[in-house]
Amino acid sequence: MAIVIATEVAGGGPEDPLADAAVAAEIAAAEGAATAEAGGAALLDTNAVIAAVEKGNVAAVDAALDGAAPYVSPTVIAEFTAGGGDLAELEGLLSVRGGGVLAAETEGDAAALQSLASSMGRSLGANDAAIASAARSGGMPVITNDTSFLNFLIESGIGGGRF
Repeated sequence: MAIVIATEVAGGGPEDPLADAAVAAEIAAAEGAATAEAGGAALLDTNAVIAAVEKGNVAAVDAALDGAAPYVSPTVIAEFTAGGGDLAELEGLLSVRGGGVLAAETEGDAAALQSLASSMGRSLGANDAAIASAARSGGMPVITNDTSFLNFLIESGIGGGRF
């Protein structure tokens, strides 16, 4: 089965330890509500894809998804394949769980998210901004293991969860 492009889905730099600690309490609540807010879909960050496909950590990623359909963005695919990831294995991970690929992120929205991060005293790299943009456009949280990125996702209202 080929990866499906979805145009609509229903439903790191320097870290500030104090800001991250202040957000830590919100993370647990946001993680639990993440899939409900997204209408049963979640975007996988590249580290979640690598964990599931290459490191055999599918159970942890599935637990974070909590039944939600996994999606990836074009940026996640580019990062995964640039690191030697197998596109066929990624397709298998997504299709078996009813997921797919979101439409391309917009540079304007990604730049706006970088500006938002800056106004929050955070740094957001171009790829993370593109991934966050895709998640925001798709109306879904991001499943990641990157604490700084997760904190931004929660503070910005995009939402996210940890695997």
